[in-house]
Amino acid sequence: MTLEDWKYTIESKVAGTWNLHNQFNLQGDLDFFVLFSSINGVLGYASQAAYSAAGAYEDALYHWRVNHCNLPAVSIDLSVVNAVGYVAEAGASESLRRSLLKAGRRAIEEDHVLAALESAILSPFDPQFIVGGINTGPGEHWNIDGDLGRDMRLLPVKYRPPVTGSDQDQDEGAGESLASRISACASKADAVRVVEVAIAEMLADMFLVPVEDVDLSQSPSQQGVDSLVAVEVRKMLFTQAGAELSCALSCI
Repeated sequence: MTLEDWKYTIESKVAGTWNLHNQFNLQGDLDFFVLFSSINGVLGYASQAAYSAAGAYEDALYHWRVNHCNLPAVSIDLSVVNAVGYVAEAGASESLRRSLLKAGRRAIEEDHVLAALESAILSPFDPQFIVGGINTGPGEHWNIDGDLGRDMRLLPVKYRPPVTGSDQDQDEGAGESLASRISACASKADAVRVVEVAIAEMLADMFLVPVEDVDLSQSPSQQGVDSLVAVEVRKMLFTQAGAELSCALSCI
């Protein structure tokens, strides 16, 4: 889209929300101030950057009203709503609905929207919450080029199929635990290499890159490992290797 298209799309929400704030910006003006926004303001959505940006602005303004102005404000970020609303009423509603579900959005019902509205009225100083969320089950949305699969923020809820006995029979090495592979090593150097491979595979999965692109000779920060990623790697090593390896990232 052009910059003008982007500005035109967000103008109504940005200007409209700001004008409403200015009309009701004094203590005691309102008991509650509720806005329906979109989950796309949190997750983003390909081809709808302007719509997502407008929703993010609404969420941010409501946090500002509550946290800095001590004024009531709740932004409800809705997912796809069945039967009612824009997606249901649009000319290409079914096509749009399918595309959103394919992108990993979880559909909700009108009753969920009304319950969210009631909660926002009863708790007028909780500035933002999401209704509907994402589909954490299997599907194309978790592919490396899918809407959710390419978003590293969602890695903790990414669907991973369970390892079964048949999987282990088909690929004995893939189903073997890290602890077992370490125990089978003949030397410390072999064990270190096994751990290195496990870390490289995990980082490749997290950063959506081929495993051969992970260079463990570099420092963790050069690989893009921050404190949150380090916690996930440490947890993986602890659960799979059965040992506390708190210095693993700094030692490799």
